[in-house]
Amino acid sequence: MNVSNSNTTSDPTRREMYARADQRLRRGKQLVVSGCLVAMLGMVAYCAVSLMASTDQEPAAAQSQGSAWFGGASLGVVGSGAIPWLLGALLYLSGGLDSDPNGPDLYF
Repeated sequence: MNVSNSNTTSDPTRREMYARADQRLRRGKQLVVSGCLVAMLGMVAYCAVSLMASTDQEPAAAQSQGSAWFGGASLGVVGSGAIPWLLGALLYLSGGLDSDPNGPDLYF
């Protein structure tokens, strides 16, 4: 009776798992920083739209008039910065959970 092993994939070694975890940590940090910068740029643009209101005008009224597209676009930029920030935070957490517990602390 010839019994063959149907499992042809090899399991990754600990060193490979830790290397992938370190890559996820680095990529997660890059996403968090870039998402934060994009979101702050959107917040600055949104504040600029709000400050363009005249003294007798409410900020919401300034956004509903001529520059409404800019107010909505700046909120879109905030949202498009928050998405990579959240994904990067989750990726960083995942890498941290799988990293080498006996290895050096990684501050990058």
